Amino acid sequence: MSREIKIVLASLLFGLGLGICFQAGYWVGSTSNSISVDDPYLAIIQEAWDIIAKDYVDRDNVDYALLSQYAIQGMIEALDDPYTVYMDPETLQIDEDDTAGSYGGIGVRVAVVEGQLVVISVFNESPAAEAGMQIGDVILAIDGDTTERMTLAEAIVKVRGDKGTPVILLILHTGETEPANITIERAEIKVSSVKYQM
Repeated sequence: MSREIKIVLASLLFGLGLGICFQAGYWVGSTSNSISVDDPYLAIIQEAWDIIAKDYVDRDNVDYALLSQYAIQGMIEALDDPYTVYMDPETLQIDEDDTAGSYGGIGVRVAVVEGQLVVISVFNESPAAEAGMQIGDVILAIDGDTTERMTLAEAIVKVRGDKGTPVILLILHTGETEPANITIERAEIKVSSVKYQM
């Protein structure tokens, strides 16, 4: 057998072996960490769920959708991985709106700072800018609902809405001591995915 044929044969065998190893690794990886309905870990979760559904004193008023979301959120948080997150339906909608390029809103970015909903940026020529909102303003209420215990996602969903509809915000402007109600008409807010400057 010539040297060239031996090299080609060895290459083919190496490639075949590599392919088999890859396929076997994929199969093992895809099955070893998955759980079945009969898995004891899943059974514990099911048992806790059943106890709440059958024996919890106020079971008729349990929000099972919310319960399931918190269960998933707890599992994700236990991973302690900043790149793995759980998005509830409201947060997912916000994310989809942001990546879609536009949404109905007032043109601010907000964050929760020391338990308060604080404006961290105001878009140029937005309804918020025209209403006099500034960085550092604290939003105390949205349409009469206090923001004290609102999540960031809940607050964003309440501020956003259809173009042309009003939202009433109770604002504590930076440097002032008394809050004021302001009514802002929502508009189409364009989201720039790429920023640039000359």
